[in-house]
Amino acid sequence: MSTRLVVPRASGARPGVAPRSSRLVLGALVPVVLLLMARVVLPLASALLFAAVLAGALHPWLVWLAGRLGGKRRMEIHGGLIFFALVGGLGAFGTGPDPLPDEIPA
Repeated sequence: MSTRLVVPRASGARPGVAPRSSRLVLGALVPVVLLLMARVVLPLASALLFAAVLAGALHPWLVWLAGRLGGKRRMEIHGGLIFFALVGGLGAFGTGPDPLPDEIPA
């Protein structure tokens, strides 16, 4: 005994073919979604590119550090050590006095 599921269709609709209104809505939504995604990604593009370049440049240090720490490739620990070393090193340069006075004498 075979049970067959019958799905009601709109009159004149063919299986596997979306109605014209569905295609129009999809055609209108795709550009809107692409524009919204671009508005989110574009401000982050330079930061993402910088992060990719930094990751590629620091990978040899990570491999060297893994060898020095017993050859175990625990990327979380080694990556965290490099990150905090860089943040600490870069933070040391930003702790000096303010180069410009708050008020400029007239």
